[in-house]
Amino acid sequence: AYMRYLKPDLVAPGASVFSAYHDSADGGATYAQLTGSSMACAHVVGAAALLLQAHPTWNHDQVKAALMATARTAGIGTESSPSSQASILARGSGLVSLADAAETPLLFSPPSLTVSQGAAGSSHSLQLVVKDTRETGDSLTYATTISATEGIIVSAPTSVTIGANGTTTLTMAIEIAAGAAPGDQEAELHLMHGQTDVHLPIWVH
Repeated sequence: AYMRYLKPDLVAPGASVFSAYHDSADGGATYAQLTGSSMACAHVVGAAALLLQAHPTWNHDQVKAALMATARTAGIGTESSPSSQASILARGSGLVSLADAAETPLLFSPPSLTVSQGAAGSSHSLQLVVKDTRETGDSLTYATTISATEGIIVSAPTSVTIGANGTTTLTMAIEIAAGAAPGDQEAELHLMHGQTDVHLPIWVH
């Protein structure tokens, strides 16, 4: 996946987690504060299991899409700069938010967009499928907002209307500035209706 898809997909608590621990010195079971991806992965696996319990008909891709579209993006720093907002390459779609994932009305496919070999001055058109997870209800219209770094312009329809259990396809246009320097650019698409706000990370390299 290197240089082809956005990674990580998301992040989860993994620092100083109070966890079961095997003491190799005496073989006894104990507990310890542990840090690492092993701790974060356990959180995501548990979240996925609970999502499947709440939505037993969902498949792997839908579980992943729900976790990513509802992940929290605000207030996420990095180990080297905890007070600065982490980039998409550091936090993916954000920090897992299980309660929001379980109630999400929309899923994206794919759950993130990537232009892996973008050249300065080039334009790219990407397709994004949006699925409504509701079984019944009126059609809803979601307003779209996009934030992007200075080197790219990302365009999408200003609103999206979708019915219960329906799907629609959006065409996302990405333009890379003629004077863009080599490196990474990022953007975020938000679909909002009332208190609902689901989002999609976009990475351009």
